[in-house]
Amino acid sequence: MNSRRSMACSVREGLGKGYLTVFLTLILTVMLSFSMTLIVSAGENTRRFAAECVTDIGMNSILAEYHRELLEQYNVFFTDISYGTQVIAYENMTEHLKNYINHNLQGDDLFMQGVYGNLIHMELDNIAVNGALSACEEGGISLRRQAVDAIKQDVGITYLEKTGEWLATLQSSGIMDINLLEKQKEAEKKVVELTGKKMGTLFEEEEQEDNAVTFYEAGILNLVADREELSSREITLSQYASHRVHFESGGLSVPESYADDFWDELFFHEYIMSYTGHYGEENSGSAYEKNFGLAYETEYLLAGKAKDIDNLKAVAGQILAIRGGANLIALMQDEGKKQYVQILAFSMASLLGIPEAEEVLEELLKIIWAMAEALYDVTILLQGGRIPVIKQPEEWHYSMENALNFVRPESGQTKITDGLSYEDYLRILLCFHGKEELTMRMADVMEMNIRNTPGNENFCMDGCFESFRVQIVYRGERDKKYTIDRTYGY
Repeated sequence: MNSRRSMACSVREGLGKGYLTVFLTLILTVMLSFSMTLIVSAGENTRRFAAECVTDIGMNSILAEYHRELLEQYNVFFTDISYGTQVIAYENMTEHLKNYINHNLQGDDLFMQGVYGNLIHMELDNIAVNGALSACEEGGISLRRQAVDAIKQDVGITYLEKTGEWLATLQSSGIMDINLLEKQKEAEKKVVELTGKKMGTLFEEEEQEDNAVTFYEAGILNLVADREELSSREITLSQYASHRVHFESGGLSVPESYADDFWDELFFHEYIMSYTGHYGEENSGSAYEKNFGLAYETEYLLAGKAKDIDNLKAVAGQILAIRGGANLIALMQDEGKKQYVQILAFSMASLLGIPEAEEVLEELLKIIWAMAEALYDVTILLQGGRIPVIKQPEEWHYSMENALNFVRPESGQTKITDGLSYEDYLRILLCFHGKEELTMRMADVMEMNIRNTPGNENFCMDGCFESFRVQIVYRGERDKKYTIDRTYGY
């Protein structure tokens, strides 16, 4: 009996030890599986994290290759993917990116490189650019955004409100709707129909050659004394961004925070005034010193012609039109001048014996007076003086007699110390041109000046990019692939 009990106890003890062995085996299996899962998962996460880090480092290195001269001269950030060559292609950028990524993947200069390499064990498989935004895309919106951001640091909204006030005055008074030359031609036609003579020959056999109307039609540059001092530079328009077929990109847009509204347009106009040269304050940068590009850059933005002289003539004509309309408004608001013109028109009609001509003669006299005064105004502006939008009676230069017997404006003093300068009138004119047109012509000016610096002979603004969307594929162990798809930009 005792021996049987001893055997039973031994069996029970053996069974108890077997249960423990099985339990530990099962627990160990689970723990080993869990541990291996953690190790594999850690490896996967490490490789994915490494792929993200290496991608960030590589793309930030690409963005760090921003065009130095473009930043120096115009305070904007863009990466030129031509890298100084004549070829604008994503392959140039991806080749640089490939070098940056491979260098960081290999980690040759890292401490314990062997451990790092064993943990990562990953190589670059493919790089694709799926979208980009160049300086010329969508009417140059990215260039305009950066320009606005750059100038906002220097110019406050209060200063821009003055431009808004000038615009409001011009629009509310109807100055911009007045075509003085058209009015003059209509009035002159009626005078001929009523009297059979032109205004200049009503009381004389021969018409005066130099008069306000002929100078007004010919343009203000005929009144510039030292015409030889005007710039004679000329460019080939087809070589520049606004006249060239651009490199095709697409797929990206500017941040939604950029409104591109009225105030942003005014900021952009101020950027133009700050970073371009114009008559009287020509560009003192490399383009001006080496006789390359245009001297009257702001005028080019407003007129878009190949020659400096043609751009200046066009802009002077636009200012002349504004001043003519403004002076006609001022005449109609001045009771003293109105009465004088009425008396003169009545006297002329009486002398001619054609009473019905009084009204049209009055209209024509006002136009001639306004034209003569406008010629004087623009002459003063080009000399660096100031002229208000609407003149007060005491600010007029020409008398009616001098306007009829037109005397060419000469360089000299003006009593007007308040008012708008030539630069202010340029600001006003910028407001009547489309923002996309101005932006693309600004890109032209940038190309003119950048190309005149060493190593940038082939510089093109459509090869300059603000942002990229890239898809980078890495290959790890057992050909497992890790794809990073991100957008990078300034």
